Amino acid sequence: MEGEFFGELIGDPTAADHYYETQTQPEDCVEMSVADIVGQDTGHEPTESQVDTLAQHTPSTVNLNPATGQPEPAYNPATGTDLQDAPELLAHYHVSATYVDDTTATASGAPGTGIDALEQDLAAGDKVIAGVDGPYIWNAIGDGPAIDDGHADHGVVVTGIDTTKGIVYLNDSGVPNGGEEEVPIQVFENAWGTSGDAMVVAQPGGDHSDTTVTSDTTPASDPHLVDPLPSSHSVSEEASITGTVASAGATAAYWAYRRKVRRSAAGPRPPKAPKPPAS
Repeated sequence: MEGEFFGELIGDPTAADHYYETQTQPEDCVEMSVADIVGQDTGHEPTESQVDTLAQHTPSTVNLNPATGQPEPAYNPATGTDLQDAPELLAHYHVSATYVDDTTATASGAPGTGIDALEQDLAAGDKVIAGVDGPYIWNAIGDGPAIDDGHADHGVVVTGIDTTKGIVYLNDSGVPNGGEEEVPIQVFENAWGTSGDAMVVAQPGGDHSDTTVTSDTTPASDPHLVDPLPSSHSVSEEASITGTVASAGATAAYWAYRRKVRRSAAGPRPPKAPKPPAS
């Protein structure tokens, strides 16, 4: 791979790995990606339950209730979250972000997305969520087998690109040990292309002086939360897509659980350094 950044590591995947967390709900990878980026940008990472609760109470910018014409909640535990709603969730934490895909052009007319644009964004210090075909990646890098329908069904944080090794680094909440996940560039581009190279680009340097992480208000017995460890039967019935790209769904949760069991013999993942305390 040759280009402006050939021979370089773009981004800092090791630092970003500090904010990786595995999702416990099968349809909230967009929320987990939002939490990851908030942590990277502000130093105060919301919990999964906190960002899920926020998304359930935030009107979607793209999905309307067909009966009422009113916005649906950004996050539906049964179907996930459209990637186009991620900037609205990030704005709650005073993180400015923009959604782009292969139909979006810059002011100069140049493509707003694609691997060259992604490299430029990472080099500028921007944080990126990409919409991808999750099972395609997992099968390609040995984390399968996973059922692959060939469409974008997952959101991941792109934390770096090593143009020498030909590797894209991801924080992938859909799999155990998915922090600093190494994916060959061509595999990533194929998986990303299923969403039209959709990504949310978050710009650093916002005013976080009054950023707060709200308390966890999700009831422990909330009947709307999906079982994080569904059966293989429920996988085939419950996995679904919302809009351009949604969360990995029950398929991700099921296979993540299987991988976790399979890898348990290898011992626990080395602990990370403590995260900065909330001020």
